[in-house]
Amino acid sequence: MKRNFLPEAASSVDAFKLMQTTLFDLPKIKRRRWRSARNAAVRRNGRLLLAGGLIFDQCNRILLLHRATPSLKQWETPGGKVNRGESPEEAAIREIHEELGVVAQVVGDLGAHDVDTKQLSFRYALFEMKVLEGTPTVVETGTFDAIRFFSENELMRYMPSLSPNAANYFRLWIRGRTRRIPLDSIENQKLEVVT
Repeated sequence: MKRNFLPEAASSVDAFKLMQTTLFDLPKIKRRRWRSARNAAVRRNGRLLLAGGLIFDQCNRILLLHRATPSLKQWETPGGKVNRGESPEEAAIREIHEELGVVAQVVGDLGAHDVDTKQLSFRYALFEMKVLEGTPTVVETGTFDAIRFFSENELMRYMPSLSPNAANYFRLWIRGRTRRIPLDSIENQKLEVVT
């Protein structure tokens, strides 16, 4: 199922911001062909491997966390570093539990992409997640101060406040350059989170 991020009736301001976002503010992203998030660890050329998940509500809005540390203030997708011996899927499920306090499962592979910032280079494996148990809340209060679902229009307005990963993925989505592979076979089983 492809999600459409273009608003049905955009105002002239929204249309202008969309034009700026899609034509002039090109992301620093390296992605020549689609790469599965499940296989993100293959040939990453020294990049830090991260994994996370997108959670959608009934209105098709995306859940983001607000990072509020002394060095960084931004809206970002829940996720984090893939530990040694851990698959990107396992890391995404663990990170969702640690940051949001919910048990979730992977329902779709949204791909992996490379992002190069001034500070570091990383590969982010992104999955579509479904909450099985609990209500998303901010668990890591020393790092995050807010949680919120965003509509497409709100994401356009908040573009300068998004993390490089969230902004790059959103730009790809607007351009129709993302793909979702459903995981509704063996991988769609509930994975237990060890606490």
